[in-house]
Amino acid sequence: MSTIDTGQLTYPIGETDAQSRRLITQAQLYNPSTRSFFQAAGIGRGMKVLELGSGVGDVSLVLADLVGPSGRIVGVELKAAAVESARARMAVIGCQNIEYVAGAIESVTLDQDFDAVVGRFVLMWLPDPSAVLERVVRHVKAGGVVAFQDNDFTFSILASAPLPLFDTLNAWLKDSQMQTGPDYHMGLKLPHLYQRAGLPAPQLTLDAPLGTGNDWTGYQYLAETVEMLETPMRQRGIALPAEINTSTLAEQIRKEAVDNQAVIVLPTIIGAWSRKAAEQV
Repeated sequence: MSTIDTGQLTYPIGETDAQSRRLITQAQLYNPSTRSFFQAAGIGRGMKVLELGSGVGDVSLVLADLVGPSGRIVGVELKAAAVESARARMAVIGCQNIEYVAGAIESVTLDQDFDAVVGRFVLMWLPDPSAVLERVVRHVKAGGVVAFQDNDFTFSILASAPLPLFDTLNAWLKDSQMQTGPDYHMGLKLPHLYQRAGLPAPQLTLDAPLGTGNDWTGYQYLAETVEMLETPMRQRGIALPAEINTSTLAEQIRKEAVDNQAVIVLPTIIGAWSRKAAEQV
């Protein structure tokens, strides 16, 4: 297996209150899709599940509900601050079947008897996702589930009506995707990664949150995403357009969309699930 420098990850995961809030907002939008995806993949009662890139615990909560009290979740997360946030959240709600391990995915000690390995929005941020997948598959039982979801910005965000501010924002986001860093097209690469890891060709899903009206969470998510990206993009010479003010951006997008009765579609999430063959070791 090649060396994977996950310590060089650029994704800010739960290291500040703003970053943690964005992850929680993201979960409100994407968790329904993730829950359905895991159910289709076969995640169920009593299973022992390895979760990669557990962040502040939002996917863990979905998994804990699916596996029930007799199941167990082990979450691996690089950022110690995120692990502490996740542990604190689980303690508040009394969730006792989730264990978090702080460390890089390629070097933490793992059990050999997982019924499934899963992750959401994690492979796209890894320098060598193929090597990571090959490693963790070895820790899954024969017949066990491998189920990951990732973004794919081949399908950009869009609106059902012309929205000048939204269009400006979309163009800036596309510029940010041209920079080095995460693989913004990981979703469509998942089948290739699975087969390189020796897995059968996966079942695929595609979903995207969309919404309209005054109360949709997506406006806040877009604004929080821009806030997350603003500093690293400015450091790379890509400044926000003058008409975009991060402190009022959510309300600006909301007003523009509501005034034009527009539906907004957020980034696509592509899922791939497969089962480890009986003879695969």
